[in-house]
Amino acid sequence: MLLFTLFVSLLLVVLVYIKWQRNKAKYASIPGYEQFLPPPLAELFGKIVPFYKPTMPMTGFVNPSFVHREHKPICKIVSMGLTVVSVCDVEFTKYMTKNDTTLFSVDIGLGIAEFFKEYFGNNVASAMGKDWHRQRLLLNQCFTDKALTCVHDSTFDVMTRWMELLKKNNRRNMSEELTPITTDVIGKAAFGYDFGLVEGLHTSSEKPAFADAIHEIFANMFLVITLPKFIREAINFGPIARVKKAVKFFNSQTANIVAKRRKMINEGHPAPNDLLSVMINATAVDENDTVAPLTDEELAANCFIFMSAGQETTAKSLQFVFYHLCKNEHVLKKAQSIVDKVLGDRDVEYADVEDLQYLEWIVKEALRMNPPSSGVAARAPLKDIKYKDYTIPKGTMIFFSGAISANDDEYFPNAAEFKPERWESGNHNRYAFLTFGIGHRNCIGMKFAYIEQVLILAMLLQKYDMKLDADYGPLETKVVVQHRPAKDVWVTFTPRVK
Repeated sequence: MLLFTLFVSLLLVVLVYIKWQRNKAKYASIPGYEQFLPPPLAELFGKIVPFYKPTMPMTGFVNPSFVHREHKPICKIVSMGLTVVSVCDVEFTKYMTKNDTTLFSVDIGLGIAEFFKEYFGNNVASAMGKDWHRQRLLLNQCFTDKALTCVHDSTFDVMTRWMELLKKNNRRNMSEELTPITTDVIGKAAFGYDFGLVEGLHTSSEKPAFADAIHEIFANMFLVITLPKFIREAINFGPIARVKKAVKFFNSQTANIVAKRRKMINEGHPAPNDLLSVMINATAVDENDTVAPLTDEELAANCFIFMSAGQETTAKSLQFVFYHLCKNEHVLKKAQSIVDKVLGDRDVEYADVEDLQYLEWIVKEALRMNPPSSGVAARAPLKDIKYKDYTIPKGTMIFFSGAISANDDEYFPNAAEFKPERWESGNHNRYAFLTFGIGHRNCIGMKFAYIEQVLILAMLLQKYDMKLDADYGPLETKVVVQHRPAKDVWVTFTPRVK
């Protein structure tokens, strides 16, 4: 039995190696990187085997600024189970958008959509075609002004509790504390669940099991996504086993929450003001036909999508926001004066968000300069695409890297300057700013993210001055699944004297 297993394993490696060699020839016209092991596995292997040096470091795989340093406007990464083409060309992004449903598909095969469906079930990120259209129609109702009042309620509650910490110690590590804040906000706003992570900051207690499962999933998800499915299924140790265990726990918890909420609504009890209640009650009409409502399995699966989109990404975004605000005192003072004018001494309300547009520009400017996610708007061409001197084969996984164009003076004059006012005109090239994706599959939660960050800033700017530690030098970033400041962002909050 052992010899048979070794023989099958060796045969699989040989077959995969042959496929890798064929892909190298297939993508010969495109410059870039070729290594047999996918970057996450290569990096892991390099730590175990000292003499092995990956051709392409993990940093380059998740950071287009690295790969496009040598290869503009297009770069390939060819490994045993994953071939990716990264594009940082605004004109090609425009071409893709205008032909989004005729020449390109969001079904990129091996990758994020397959992982989401395999581990969490059918949801708006993994669904394709008519099923995706049905789910998107229903989920759009979660992001109306009426539905999004829950963002205000959740954010106000969580931030009020977090701001109590400032009375004990006003110097806070925002790199560590923003994830608990955003996790508690999305938990309460999405499905009425309080993870209690902000309370944990008060007591230094261990994470609750539900929150710990989410952390485990996000910490290792990128590694799991990039592995071929047969490897994911075969391995039951290390980080992959931990992800599987965490996913099982998360799914059981969300299924329980959905079942209880469904029963509550069916029995006529008042439902909490959150997105889950909206999803359960959502109805829609498409071409005069009423679409099928979301099943309990789809509700639970989409709760995870909301968690994955609304937790770490928002926390990383806010780290950069606090850095840039503190480094640009004139922006900070202007933001405070606008908050004073709109709010005075009263608490911020949902209706105030529209009048606090300058705070949204601050968030947009931080996202432009330092997007947490580099490669967005993944697509696969439905036929071979001739692009300049390159041929992108049918079915290739393409990532459009907006981080490059968003920091290009051609599209954003004086791009190195933090200038929120540049967003006032609304005349920027929309194909050069891709933080929330582009095309018909853009990020459904964009409005949620902006509102949450505006409310957090408004509550803090109203009451506090902010300063970075004096020795905090120029901003450097690192990649831990997403981009974040390499050095922790410690901010001192001093009560304002008006």
